[in-house]
Amino acid sequence: MKDLQMWNLVESTLGMSSVPGWEVLQEQDLLLLKSPARRPLLNLAWGPVTARSLEVCEAFFAGRPWSWMLKEGQEPARLLEAGFHATEPSREMVLDLSSAGFDAPAPSIRVQPVASARAMRAWTEILGEAFDTPPADLEEFFGPLVKTPGHVPFLATWRGLPAATAGVFLGATGAGIYAVATRPPFRRKGLGRALVHACLREARRAELRRAVLYASVMGLGLYEKAGFRTEQAFSEYCTPGYPH
Repeated sequence: MKDLQMWNLVESTLGMSSVPGWEVLQEQDLLLLKSPARRPLLNLAWGPVTARSLEVCEAFFAGRPWSWMLKEGQEPARLLEAGFHATEPSREMVLDLSSAGFDAPAPSIRVQPVASARAMRAWTEILGEAFDTPPADLEEFFGPLVKTPGHVPFLATWRGLPAATAGVFLGATGAGIYAVATRPPFRRKGLGRALVHACLREARRAELRRAVLYASVMGLGLYEKAGFRTEQAFSEYCTPGYPH
C-alpha cells in the first residue's frame, strides 16, 4: 500500500488540468507535481536523485522553489551539494476505513464543510497562521483546488469561534487528508480529532477503502490515535524559498 499518498496527490492535481500551470510529469521512476500559485505548496518531486533527474526537475520547475521527497535509503548527497536543505521528516500513514471508528465531537465543537466565501476566508486565515503565509496566497492556491470534484474542506469552530481546518480529497486511490491546522489558543481541545473523523466519515460515505496522509512529528500522535499506521518515512529536501 506504499505511495498511496503520492498517487492521491497526483490524482488531485490531474483534476486541475483545466487550470493553467498545474502540471504532472512522470519520467521512468521520477514523478513531479507543480502548482502555478505564488506560494508553491505543491511543487514536489519523488524518485532517486541522479544528474539526469536533477536536470529534469530544474527544467520542469523553471526557477520556482520546490521540494524533493526522499524515501528511506535514497541518497541525498547530490541535493545537499546543489544547495538543498533538509526539513522535518514526515511519514506516509494509512488507515483501513473498514475497521475505523468515529467519536462524536464535544458539544463545544462544530465541524462543517466550507460552503460560503466567509467560511473560506476563515479557513485560509487559519492555514495562514499555520504556514506563516498571507491568506490571499492560500486562497490563490486552494481556491481552484477545493472547487474540483472530490475535494471537501472542513472548518471547525470552538464555541462559535473559527478554530481549525482540514480537507479531504476523495479519489480512486483512497481518501487523502490535507490542511489539518489548529490555531494555538484552541489546541488540545479535540478539534484535530473531530476534523480527522469528519474527513473519514466523508470517505466512508464515498465507499472508499483507505485513507492516507503525510504526518509531521507534531501530528503523529493525533493520527495514531485515529488508527493510522506508518507505511514509510520520508526526508524532505527543499530549495531556498520553499515553505515547510
